Amino acid sequence: MMKERLSGLFHGAILGDCLGNPHLFMRAAEMAKMANQIGWQPGEMSDESELLLLGLNCYARHGVNYDAWARACHRWVAASPNELDSVMQEVFGTRKVPSAAELWQRSQARNHAAACSSLLLVRQIPLVLASLSCDAATLRERVAFETRLTHDEEMCVEVAQIYALCLHAILRGMTKLEVWDMLMSQIVSPSIYKAVVNAYYAMPCADRDDYSHNAVALQMALHQFWRGTGFVSSIRSAILAGGATDTNAAVTGALLGAYHGVSCIPHAWLDALKDRFPALVARSGDILDVALALCEGKSTRLVYRAHANLPNSSISANSQSKHQDNPRPRRATGKGSRKSAMPVPASHADNG
Repeated sequence: MMKERLSGLFHGAILGDCLGNPHLFMRAAEMAKMANQIGWQPGEMSDESELLLLGLNCYARHGVNYDAWARACHRWVAASPNELDSVMQEVFGTRKVPSAAELWQRSQARNHAAACSSLLLVRQIPLVLASLSCDAATLRERVAFETRLTHDEEMCVEVAQIYALCLHAILRGMTKLEVWDMLMSQIVSPSIYKAVVNAYYAMPCADRDDYSHNAVALQMALHQFWRGTGFVSSIRSAILAGGATDTNAAVTGALLGAYHGVSCIPHAWLDALKDRFPALVARSGDILDVALALCEGKSTRLVYRAHANLPNSSISANSQSKHQDNPRPRRATGKGSRKSAMPVPASHADNG
């Protein structure tokens, strides 16, 4: 059953990203005119899928080690991915490989607030797998530290925690009602409580100026999880809402895939993914084995690199020329209030 859930999570997240990526930053009204043509054929992978694979490989090999994660992100940014948001570029596009402590200090000083924070939710997926045997308090601690490496903002941290807790509960077999009760007991901020409750009753407005805020992606995923009528309609609804369509569809696909298993995903979409990314799908069994080992707390060797041997990926051998000749739009940066940071979790020291 766990492997069925992991397969659904993995394929749901990748498919959501690939289906949403061609329509990134489009307005909902614009897409409504061509609704029948949207969300049926996967496009290219974005940074969502690549960071998912990067985190999976990193935690499987090194455990929950934030210095190792920082090194992996630095190598990824140095490979000149075709799509890269401005915060990741600024944080990891340095000559020197940063340590987790350095990232923590920079995050306070640079104060990115909630800019480009939607990517934070996808980043938590591998961390949830590596923390599946942990309690909610430990998971919250790990997610908070990982989030603060790039976004030292309280709301961003708690939104990432809520998404991680939801996925954690689903993979541990909770029902939708049990997930709801758990989230209600875990939410601290009144604004996030309101956002989560509103997500139950209505789909959020994703077509807005701060479309890259991770609260929008959280609301979209939770609404489709609780109220969606199926995997296909939920993914297409997340895309047609506009905004950060790749993120919104990816985090929605991950939740639905983890809850229902891979059987909820149409074979036509799985076949389309296989045709577009044969190298990835050919290794999907190995990737799922790594994910399962990660859930069981077992260390395993690196079996797949997101930036290598992946035809048509935005991190392919010719990605640098693609990046120069046909750059993708980058998510805008922003400013906000700086919050206090937290110490390195004991789990990081244990795995160092």
